[in-house]
Amino acid sequence: MAIELSAVRLIAPWFGTSQAVWTSAIGAVLVALTCGYLVGARWARSPRPERVLSACLWCSGAWAVALPSFAPWLASALVPGDASLEQIAQALPLTSLACSLCLFFPPAALLATAGPLVVEVVSRRASASAGEAGGQVLACSTLGSIVGTFGTTYISIPVFGVRGALLLAAAFICLGALLASRAGRQHVAAVLVLGCSITASKASDSSLDLIASAESPYQQVRVVQRADGWRSLEVNEQRGSFQSVWSPTVGLLGPGYYYDLFALAPAWAAPRDQWRTLILGQGAGTAVRVLEGTLSEGVQFKTCGVELDPMVIELAREHMGLAVDRSDRRSLGGWDARLALKALTAAGERWDHVIVDAYANQVEIPSHLVTDNFFYAVSEALDGEGWLQVNVGGGGVGDPLVLAIGATMADVFGRPTLALEVPFSRNVILTQRPEGTIPDPTQDDFCALSAELNLLARRVSLPGTWAWIDHEDGEVLRDQKAPLESLQRQSLKLMGAEG
Repeated sequence: MAIELSAVRLIAPWFGTSQAVWTSAIGAVLVALTCGYLVGARWARSPRPERVLSACLWCSGAWAVALPSFAPWLASALVPGDASLEQIAQALPLTSLACSLCLFFPPAALLATAGPLVVEVVSRRASASAGEAGGQVLACSTLGSIVGTFGTTYISIPVFGVRGALLLAAAFICLGALLASRAGRQHVAAVLVLGCSITASKASDSSLDLIASAESPYQQVRVVQRADGWRSLEVNEQRGSFQSVWSPTVGLLGPGYYYDLFALAPAWAAPRDQWRTLILGQGAGTAVRVLEGTLSEGVQFKTCGVELDPMVIELAREHMGLAVDRSDRRSLGGWDARLALKALTAAGERWDHVIVDAYANQVEIPSHLVTDNFFYAVSEALDGEGWLQVNVGGGGVGDPLVLAIGATMADVFGRPTLALEVPFSRNVILTQRPEGTIPDPTQDDFCALSAELNLLARRVSLPGTWAWIDHEDGEVLRDQKAPLESLQRQSLKLMGAEG
């Protein structure tokens, strides 16, 4: 279980952690287990099954030690650095399966042989029946799986990282080999080599622009700094993309950054003394800094950011200026966005502005955050004159994914959704309101803003860069039927064709 759980995390920087990747990893391990059980059953006929068991465990442990070094090479070969997101998405099922088979089939198959071999050893030495020995071994095996599952997710990966978790698993496998062979003295050198590998792995992960890195139960998180002083937060990514960005000054970030469009909603709204923003998918707080620098002087600004991974909040607090200890800057770490929205609404909190920016691995949107029931919950959390803005990665306002989410919002709010394509970016911002008007890009009031925001509004109101999406323009997404992965594949294929 430790190897299986670490598997997806190990290849996540190249393939992501979508359902397709999990399917490939789990499928590869299941195939390996099937083959290993059959081979182990045959090898159990050996006169000395404990020796065969020891050899299999040593080989499996050695493979686990090599995985962190071999995996990046293989993944990079299967996903070239110059490959586009569209090419990666189209080949993802096959490339992730090929990678999983090459990396995880051998150790999983070798470990699977241990089951029949251990049953045979117990049966011979304890003079137990096959059923009795099998039951005892299965009970111990399941208990080990439980420990491996929870220990890997909540202890070894957060503390030691993916590489360290695999090496720790290899250490336990090698310990099992020692116990099986009862010849520890001759294997001391191998254990020392394993220890050196763990030490070397912790010392070799460095980069000139790396500010901080951590392994959370959810993902790999890194903060990197550019030559101009800007910082980015990367999550499970090694392709030059980022989840959040930090500029030394607050305010608009410039062309290509979709966060800037979140400043349009308060600029279009009627003047008020305070502005309350709820950010579902806060990341490192980029949207907060954009709004801080663009709200009218004298407006009291309150935010609540929801972030699933507490490690993101911790690194953002330390290295990207995210305020978390102020009453007007709350951050809820470890909360799913939909559950947090429900809890905040039940507590009577209402918002002038809700931003939905929940993403992972560049293209993966959690399906439960774009369905009709989710948007009904958002409408209840909004003040009557409030605004909802949703960031969607897509190839323009006619993208099938954009149309589906926009149509779902239109179905819930009872009016067309405004879709604005972000200049120099593959992002579209969808805007809705429970009440009040949404500015029309063809009307003068759309650009009647401050100088900075006027320029931004003019850029997103050019012909072909905006659209009104009605409920009939795309598939309305339901909790029971939200084919996000299919829509995302269509979206990436469309972007590839246009590129």
